[in-house]
Amino acid sequence: MGTKTNVEIAIYPRAMPPEMCDRICETGDNLIQNPGEVLAENGIVHVDKNERNDLIAWVPKHPDYQWLYQEMTDILNQLNKQHWQFELNSVELIQYSKYGRDGHFDWHADWVPSKDDLGGGAGQRRVTLSVQLSDQDSYVGGYFEIAQKQTSEKPVNYVVEALGTDDPRRKLADSVRPKGTIVAFPANLWHRVTPVHSGIRRSLVTWGTQS
Repeated sequence: MGTKTNVEIAIYPRAMPPEMCDRICETGDNLIQNPGEVLAENGIVHVDKNERNDLIAWVPKHPDYQWLYQEMTDILNQLNKQHWQFELNSVELIQYSKYGRDGHFDWHADWVPSKDDLGGGAGQRRVTLSVQLSDQDSYVGGYFEIAQKQTSEKPVNYVVEALGTDDPRRKLADSVRPKGTIVAFPANLWHRVTPVHSGIRRSLVTWGTQS
């Protein structure tokens, strides 16, 4: 693939071929989509469009989608071996996401029980794997960001488009924007998707879990 940006975040621009991205989009668009949910402090999963506004589809673990699970599992295991060496036991359900106008996902971390765990016990998320599926010129806004400074407190919001091109935050946001870019990182890192102003941003996400 490529060279990691640092010890925490692995970014591989255009690593997934465009035809694979298009096949995933066609697959995801044919699945049932629902508003994305967030986990409240009281443990209740609910829709809160102030925190998150997107449509998601969970890809079933079914033979029809084995090709996608195999692809994502191979990528996740390879990157984990290269960068973090977590003792991963499984790959969580794959999530296909669409962010339309005003779509966003505020700062959050994925260090929570997995989707499978909430329904029966698959483990704790350890690595987040995300693939950018849309052409970067097909939408405006919708920057995927990982906070430069990781603390226990939620990062302060800022407008990434207003940053200079030499700002590290803008550089990281620009680097993950090309179609087919793969980014992976420990699931406890703060990250977000900024509001989409026009067009549709599509992405694919899964998590490596540890029992």
